[in-house]
Amino acid sequence: MRRLADSGADSVTLAAAYHSVRAATPRHPGHRVVDAHEAALYTMVRPAAWAGRALRPEPPGAWAAPDSFARASDTVTEAGLAVEAWIVLTHSSVAGGRVPDACVTNAFGDVYSYALCPSDDRVVEYATTLVSEIALDGAEGLVLEACGPLGFEHAGRHEKTEGGGWGRGAIALLSLCFCRSCRRALEASGLDPEEVAAHVRASVDRNADVDALGGVADVLLQVRRRSTARLAESVVSAARDGGVRRIAVHAQPDPWGVGPASAVLGRVEGVDSYIVPTSALEEGRAAADLRDRCGGASLAAYVSGMPPRAPDAPEKSWPALVDAGVDELYVYHAGLLDDERLTGVERGLAAVRSR
Repeated sequence: MRRLADSGADSVTLAAAYHSVRAATPRHPGHRVVDAHEAALYTMVRPAAWAGRALRPEPPGAWAAPDSFARASDTVTEAGLAVEAWIVLTHSSVAGGRVPDACVTNAFGDVYSYALCPSDDRVVEYATTLVSEIALDGAEGLVLEACGPLGFEHAGRHEKTEGGGWGRGAIALLSLCFCRSCRRALEASGLDPEEVAAHVRASVDRNADVDALGGVADVLLQVRRRSTARLAESVVSAARDGGVRRIAVHAQPDPWGVGPASAVLGRVEGVDSYIVPTSALEEGRAAADLRDRCGGASLAAYVSGMPPRAPDAPEKSWPALVDAGVDELYVYHAGLLDDERLTGVERGLAAVRSR
């Protein structure tokens, strides 16, 4: 931790509620691989807060203590760094597997059990309670991942889908939700959900994209935006009520964006910073344009020291992001990097500090 403090980092983001993962731990004193088999809450799970709810988090497996977030927070603060709690909201295979009718369901009726649908009231309640409980553990800042719907991708299991031949457009269509709550929302918007689903199915099989839906696409996008905004507003309000001082949200400018970074730019009062993938800048979007979409919040770039980028990529590329107008960098992921790559991160931060 001292190495991070000396690198020029301001804060460390710790997993408070996280999806399942298998990760390398090259600097752990006793292990080299973590196998977190299920999504888990790494603060204490208080039974009273979750009593009677079908959607609820689970404590971690035997690999981590139930109070691991608090213990890690102490280590970070002792090194003089601030702590932010990383909360994954709608990506939970353990919660979704328990309540499949609260999950994203595509036009063919296939349920994505890893993807909780924010149109469902139970999902909003789950995410809001999750944030409230983590705020009770004293987190001063939050980083919210999956603050909106997930889609076809980012499942987390061994993927055997590349042979389907679907392009980006068809994957966007396969990410549209037709769960019970979304069907009700479509009906309230004047559409017949089954007719829309049939249109989507036919478009997928033609390997088309959302433009093939014509004016229906606009209604589908508005339904998704409303549910995403409702989720985000609820969790941000809960965080503020819990005394959280700073809130950052993983986001992206694509209006059809789903997954870890949802399309919530400029939509939520009370968000301090939006963390956008560097690809959004690398694709030619000016930082000024993205900041306008952020509605006055800070613009942060989500940068990586991980493969396939070269170990010296941070030093070469991160200063240019700052020069382009990015306010902050969120670096992924110090705990997963070997010494060569961590050194590359340190040099990248030093190069940014020297601007």
